[in-house]
Amino acid sequence: MLRKGITEKTVMEVSIADIILGKNGIDRDSLQRINNLSTELKILEEEQQVKAKALESFNDRDWNDPERQKAQGEYQEALQKFNEKQSQIKNLITAGSILANRGYALPLEELVEFSKKNIGGLYKALGEFSLDEVKYLLDNNVYLESATNMKQDLKGLVGDALPVAVLRKLVEHHGGKELIRSTIEAGFTVEEIIRFPFLISPLVTKK
Repeated sequence: MLRKGITEKTVMEVSIADIILGKNGIDRDSLQRINNLSTELKILEEEQQVKAKALESFNDRDWNDPERQKAQGEYQEALQKFNEKQSQIKNLITAGSILANRGYALPLEELVEFSKKNIGGLYKALGEFSLDEVKYLLDNNVYLESATNMKQDLKGLVGDALPVAVLRKLVEHHGGKELIRSTIEAGFTVEEIIRFPFLISPLVTKK
């Protein structure tokens, strides 16, 4: 049973805050931000429902009726806004939960921005990269899953020696293991490749 004055919505928001903030802990400002997100979602949901009912009132009209077309457009716009906000909150929860499971935590404002990026493959990536390296990859529009698979694929050839910037170059070249192997076979060492990433090219040969 809930204590007097505490609503299910409040309990849900505190639970979400606990999940996404992890070891940073819950503070008043963060809880207020989550409350705002929750409230925004509720408002958008209600607006979408209102537009849906308005559209239903035109069911007996011809599909090309201007008023029905207008109502259809307003409903689609309201639905899109609701879905985008719902997706934002889901991504926030997902990112916070994964970071917590991997022993990381970000301030809420930073986490909000982080969760807007393409974080597919985040859990696996944090098993191979540090959080700062993951941020670097995301900031450079590198798919985390591609970078993680590339690093795992190259371990037998170069171990963990390659910096994330060099790994990014490999992913961008789509050459992977074969490309770096050909660079080494051309006579370059791993140390030279790390120092001069531009060497990673099928056109490079060593005299």
